[in-house]
Amino acid sequence: MSRAYPGLPMRSIAAGMAFALCIGLSVRAWAQDVAQFIPADALVVFKINNLQQVNQDAATLIREFGIAEQNPAAADPLAAFQAQSGISEGLNLAGNLAVYIANGDLEADQPPMVVLVPVSDYQAFLGNFATVEDAGGGISRVNMRAADDEGEMEDDHAGYVMQMGDYAAFSPMRELLKRPEQPIRFAGVTAEMLAERDIVAYANLAQLGPMLLERMQAEGGPEQAKAELARALQNNPQLARFQPVAEAVVDQMFEIARTLLTESSAGAFALDLSDVGIGFGSAAQFKPGSYLANLFGQMNATEDVPLSGLPDANYIAFGGTVDNRAMLQKLVDDMFGPVVARLREVEGGAKLAEFVELAFTQMTAVGDSRMGFLAPTGPLGNSAIIQQIQIQGGDAATLKQAQRRMIELQPEIVAELGGEDLEELGIELGSSYQEDARTVGGVSFDKVTMDMGDQQGMAGMIVPMLFGPEGPTTYLAEVNGKLLMVAGMRDQQITAAIEAVQAESAPLADDEGVEMVLEHLLDRRWGVFFVRPDEMVRSGVVLARQAGQNIPIQMPDNLPPAGFATGPAEDGIRAEAFVPKDLISAMIVAYLQAQQAMGGMDDDL
Repeated sequence: MSRAYPGLPMRSIAAGMAFALCIGLSVRAWAQDVAQFIPADALVVFKINNLQQVNQDAATLIREFGIAEQNPAAADPLAAFQAQSGISEGLNLAGNLAVYIANGDLEADQPPMVVLVPVSDYQAFLGNFATVEDAGGGISRVNMRAADDEGEMEDDHAGYVMQMGDYAAFSPMRELLKRPEQPIRFAGVTAEMLAERDIVAYANLAQLGPMLLERMQAEGGPEQAKAELARALQNNPQLARFQPVAEAVVDQMFEIARTLLTESSAGAFALDLSDVGIGFGSAAQFKPGSYLANLFGQMNATEDVPLSGLPDANYIAFGGTVDNRAMLQKLVDDMFGPVVARLREVEGGAKLAEFVELAFTQMTAVGDSRMGFLAPTGPLGNSAIIQQIQIQGGDAATLKQAQRRMIELQPEIVAELGGEDLEELGIELGSSYQEDARTVGGVSFDKVTMDMGDQQGMAGMIVPMLFGPEGPTTYLAEVNGKLLMVAGMRDQQITAAIEAVQAESAPLADDEGVEMVLEHLLDRRWGVFFVRPDEMVRSGVVLARQAGQNIPIQMPDNLPPAGFATGPAEDGIRAEAFVPKDLISAMIVAYLQAQQAMGGMDDDL
């Protein structure tokens, strides 16, 4: 699917992607026992597993994406890196490489960094350098060879090298080259990522957390933030009475930050390259027995695909989650309970406190949920660009009641918070709730409408385009014990949604592209979400044509989506994403087609 487009800025695109891949390659190869050469107080560790394999996977993707046609050196990123750095002899290319940032002066001119390079012949590896001098203690002072602007090799800055087992340890700082008295120990889900994934960045939060907390406190902490907030509120009598509430928000924000920094032991981000796509992963590890470990230990997960109830249709995005009401209730109570308590103490704040509590009720009353944004159909102005479906399990009656009461409270709250000021600015905001406003497929729907006032000019054109002739409107009804909410959808689409909810069918779970992507995501997940950027492009092309703009972009049919999933881990939480190769290739071609078309339009002008 690779294709060259003359006159387009391919050189800069290719150079940027090749540079990113070379950075990844310089971080990915790491032997299983490399941890014995990394000190326990290292702040950050980068890892690459099996340099040669990663290089092959990267080269495959580079060719597939058409980058090699514009930059032939990118066809073999590892060879290009070796030629650029002048380091080619004595390497164990089937090994793994590690880079770590030591616990030192991070603001110094020279970063406290050590690179652990896998070697098959240490003496041959030393031959890669222009000069090698004995610095004592088994350490050599070396000058590197580097290519200048004309491609000629020349001597460059000095560094230090020491052999450590099957590794050559390299650093700009001699004092960092020593075997650690206490090596780092990886554990839990982050250890699994370091052992299994291609490229991994690991943050030692057991060390970084206290450092960041100390920095936060040195900069004034919550007291400084509250003092600045008080100065900002003192000139607004209408809002000044909410200062205790704002201070409670600040206290909670800092408490959340303190909890994260003191209870997290590690975090990791991973990148995987393969002949079918690019995978991303992340994980947070918490100290056993901590609040966060216990909280996320309550997270429910499933091996099923939580997409039941979503009808078969063309979606831009869709996904679902399983029931986690118990965990969410505890999280909301702990995070926002003190804020709501302060809000109730404020004179005239009872209505706003009730509104906030209802919003939290909506969050915590939802059981399993599904959502989808459909690709827009129909003419501009007569149908909505934003077409959305949402299915919420749990307590459907409570969810409806909370929605209605929030709308009833809205005008009173707006008046309390300065409704007259909004009127002077010409801003009209309001919502209405109408029972049994529409019957579709034998189901009676209530109607929620947001009143945006009499929109003029550009706003008067954009609102009907985005939301359809009715404006921002949502219809909701109980179907099969669940709350079904739709916006911008035609009767035929709503009927299909009703039938899917009643039958608890999941046609999207049987999609071949979805199934393929799921193979690269978590086996047990709290939620899974998919995005189809190709459908977004197709919709954009159709809408542009309706607006009189012909953009000649063609997308292949049956492209797999990009996927994302998150779920629990032992004493932690993790997330994974996967972007198929074919989808990336198609989007690159679409981008180039659009650029070429836009260039032609500029020439015509």
